[in-house]
Amino acid sequence: MKDQFETTTDFTNICNKILDYLGRQDYSEAKLVEKVTNLKKYYPKTKRYDNYTSENVTRVIEELKKKGVMDEVKFLTRMLEAYLGREYGIRTIERKMRERKYKKENIVEVIDSYRRSGSEFDYTKIEKVAVKKKEQWEKKYYDDKQKFYQIKTKLYVWLAQKGFESGEIKQIITRIYK
Repeated sequence: MKDQFETTTDFTNICNKILDYLGRQDYSEAKLVEKVTNLKKYYPKTKRYDNYTSENVTRVIEELKKKGVMDEVKFLTRMLEAYLGREYGIRTIERKMRERKYKKENIVEVIDSYRRSGSEFDYTKIEKVAVKKKEQWEKKYYDDKQKFYQIKTKLYVWLAQKGFESGEIKQIITRIYK
């Protein structure tokens, strides 16, 4: 039997608002709750948003999860695939997932399944960017011999900041210096 709240227009309005947000971009549950409840702050004179409480939004999200519309793991998998094609390492991708307020256990599940799958990361894009960076530094530090010899170290640090792990960095640097 349906709950009293599920038959109200507030339930429908919250549901429509969440679907509107999800139609534009994948959001975590926490981010959706934040966005929908903030509508009350942005439009204080509008009566429609009076019942947009975190409890009500959470109930709507639970309903959407039951129907299969909301699935954080699916969203995270999509995000992982999108970022793997760019010049980011797995650590940076994981940090970006945490910044978007996804649940930690879902992040761990997606990252672990990626690592277990044994999928090879395509380093061609990051290698091209790293070669450009190396050439840029070689040109910049050509006169300063001390800094010129530190380019490999600078590349290592730069790749670490991009989120790559030490094994991956060594692999990329060896390919660049062939």
